[in-house]
Order: sequence, then structure tokens, then C-alpha cells
Amino acid sequence: MPKNKKKVLLFIVEGTSDEVSFESILDTFFETYDVHVAVMHCDITIQNFPNPGEIKGKLFEQVKLFCRIEKIGLGDIQKIIHLADTDGTFVPDSYIVQQVSGKKLIYTESEILAPNANGIRMRNETKAAILRNLCSMKVLANIPYEVYYLSRTLEHVLHNKIEDLTDLEKENLSNAFDDRYAEDLQGFLSFIADKTFAVPGDYKATWEFIKHGTNSLNRYSNIHLLFGIQIR
Repeated sequence: MPKNKKKVLLFIVEGTSDEVSFESILDTFFETYDVHVAVMHCDITIQNFPNPGEIKGKLFEQVKLFCRIEKIGLGDIQKIIHLADTDGTFVPDSYIVQQVSGKKLIYTESEILAPNANGIRMRNETKAAILRNLCSMKVLANIPYEVYYLSRTLEHVLHNKIEDLTDLEKENLSNAFDDRYAEDLQGFLSFIADKTFAVPGDYKATWEFIKHGTNSLNRYSNIHLLFGIQIR
């Protein structure tokens, strides 16, 4: 690698809302790196209900595909950083309630109302096992790896929105967030460290916290740790 070439930080996100909301901030904060954001356009932790033991290989295949498209050498990647929604993944099965009528999955901060409760329980079992694997994983194919969560979703953490939103509403919110903070890094850092949702403790402790009770349905995040902020 040429001496003046920047090392790559590769961010893995679910959708374009994550990319729009964070890319400018990441470019500014990590200015000494070449920041790339790989948009999966899906939740890779539940797509096709993968076997939890297969997630490393599945994730690495997506990394390799992105690197081929963007012409990034795997050896140039300093770290892979994965941002994930929790979607109420860790709630006990009793908090997943079968709807008597209705075809729409509804999240509240205390339960999940589902037209197919058993299907959501199976989804949660898979995603919980995968997130447990990922949060304990330090490398992905010899590349340092970390995963941070936004609970229950990106819009929940950044905008305190718990209702189901259209794609257009999500787009408008992410654009507004970028407009607000793209040129105000300190303002963003103050926001993301807000103790109403920033979970105290180190990386391991924040992951243990989100696994308990209904925490994965509520407005919590450990993304502040990514920016070197630890809440006590």
C-alpha cells in the first residue's frame, strides 16, 4: 500500500436511511480513514433465516462483494463496523402477542403484536442467536470487527419514532438528520451521548443490557461507544 493511502473503515448498514443519516458524520469524525458504507438493503441477521453458525460466512461474502464493486482490497480494511437494529429481538416469548385480527406487525415499547406470533418467535430466536455471535466476535476473516445497535430501530433512536413509517417518511427523517448534523459534529456527539437512550458501560456491558427483558423494544443505543464516548 502506498504510504499516503488511507486505511479503510467499512461500515455495514441495513438501508439507505442509515447511510444518509451517518455518512457525512462518519467522514468527518474518521477523517484520517477512507470511510465506506456498505448498504445491505436488508437485515442480514434474519434474511432467509440463516443458521446462526453461518452468519460469519454470509457476512464476509457481502463484504467481499462490496469490495469487488468498490475496488477495495481486503488488506486495506482497518476495521469492519456493523450497525444493527434490535427489532425487539431479545424479548421473552410471552411479550410476543398473537393478534386476534389485523395483518400488520405492530411494535410497542412493551410488546410485539403479530399476526403470526410463532413466526416472530422463530425470527427472534434466530436473530438473537446471530447477534450474540456477532457481539462476541472480534474479527471477521482476520479483519477487526465490531457491531453496535440501535433499538428498536434507527428512527426510534434518532427521532424517537415508534410508529410504522413509510419509506418516504424514513427518507425525509434521514435527510433532516443529515441537514442538522452534517456540519455540526459536536452537536451530533452531544446528541448521541444523551443519557435518555445512550446505555452506560463498555461494549460488553451495553450488549448484556440490551438482551434483558423488553430493553430491545425500547429506545436504547450503544453507538456512542463508536465515537469514544462512554456513559457512566
